[in-house]
Amino acid sequence: MRGTDFGLLPRFSMLMTIRSFGQRKLRENGEWDRARARHAEWFYSLAIRASQTSTSISDPDWFDWLEIEHENLRLALDWYQTCRDLTRFAAFANSLVQFWLIRSHVGEGARWLQQVLDTDDGSSIDQLTRARLLDAAGWMALRQGRIDDFRTFAEQSLIAARLCGESRQIASSLRLLGEVEDRSTNYDVAAIHIGEAYRIYRQAGNLTGVADTLASLGGLALDSGDLDQAVRLFERGIEAATAAEDIHLCARVTNALSVTRFTRGEFALALTCAEQSLAWNIRVGDTRGMAVALDHIGRYSRALGEFKRAWENHQASLEKRRQFGEMRGLVVWLELVNELLLSRGAYEAAACVLGGTEGMRQRGAHPLHNHELPERKTVFETIRRHLAPDIVRQLGERGAAMSLQELIDFAWSKADAAVNDDPDIVVATVDRFARFGLTARELEIAELLVNRRSDREIADQLFISPRTANAHITRVLKKLDVHSRRDVARMLGEVPAE
Repeated sequence: MRGTDFGLLPRFSMLMTIRSFGQRKLRENGEWDRARARHAEWFYSLAIRASQTSTSISDPDWFDWLEIEHENLRLALDWYQTCRDLTRFAAFANSLVQFWLIRSHVGEGARWLQQVLDTDDGSSIDQLTRARLLDAAGWMALRQGRIDDFRTFAEQSLIAARLCGESRQIASSLRLLGEVEDRSTNYDVAAIHIGEAYRIYRQAGNLTGVADTLASLGGLALDSGDLDQAVRLFERGIEAATAAEDIHLCARVTNALSVTRFTRGEFALALTCAEQSLAWNIRVGDTRGMAVALDHIGRYSRALGEFKRAWENHQASLEKRRQFGEMRGLVVWLELVNELLLSRGAYEAAACVLGGTEGMRQRGAHPLHNHELPERKTVFETIRRHLAPDIVRQLGERGAAMSLQELIDFAWSKADAAVNDDPDIVVATVDRFARFGLTARELEIAELLVNRRSDREIADQLFISPRTANAHITRVLKKLDVHSRRDVARMLGEVPAE
């Protein structure tokens, strides 16, 4: 039976009162444990089957079924934990790893995996199962931004894999450890681990593993600046993923190819790849993959001068990113929106966002990859070219003092204004207002006045009271020696005198 078939079966809900009555009767008759065991066995067997075909191009609907049955899966897992059937508990948890990762249940998945590992007394789980659990826990830790745990799980997984001698798991653990080193920008070490994993997968004829490691090697080539080699590796990875009929891998590798195309200046080709990746991620229901693809579509659209389309995709991406809450992903979103701000001339806002993201990367140990550094340098240079050094410093400090949510709200409001306002209204005001001695806050107020914002809109956008906004406006008008809001815009020569 296919995942699609389960999704089409009629479904009936039981009233809680009837369910409670039935459970009480089962307990009274001594049938409760037997019923729980049969229930758990049913969902265990289906989860195992789903794990073998859930990302298949020919049948991508298993995840939809798992999502529908999520509460039943939890009950079944709880049963195996309660009755201390660690063999079933561990295998069940391992079978749900892809579901948890792709459908953004990372926190829940990490908790179940940790409970299995905590229950093991050192002899109840064989080394192969333990290696797989640690491998899965490592990916969960990565998604949650727990970098130290990520490395620990990866190293322990490789030890367990080598002890059991199972070549496929050794390759998987090496791949995970390579990702650890890649995220730490230790590219030479990463290449050794991932290269060894690739050789094992290739020798075993494991197309999924081959595609996955080719994608990782392509990323390393991208970071080393060998863009031609990166394209070749990604294209080979797509071929292997297609041959393996793994729709999720197709989406991920195609998205990586889009980044390389963009880095080469092939914006239209990059956009086509990102659109294909989005379509595949939608098909498999990968929330994180959809968010990444949407942001890339936004970035490439911006490069092609399609600012409204760029902003629409970044908006859609944020909705997805908030569902799985990955800190690094939210920082990336802020940085991509910042590029949009710069392209629209919102230099003050960009300086503020840059100050915030720099601090977040340092505190969260999220270093940039090599291929991202040129873009970051361009952002710095553009801001410094348009703003005075003291203004850059003030705005950067303001951004660094914001919480993540405050910075996201700030970037959103600024990007929305920069894209949707009348293009004849100048967004950047610092160069022409600097001589009046406005503070960083007053420069923000002046920018909003130029863009015809009311007192209430200014208050909402800056998270201050209307009274405080009005006080700032009065000081700005006084420093500029003008009598009305319209005079502020007229000073820039954007609004004709009446």
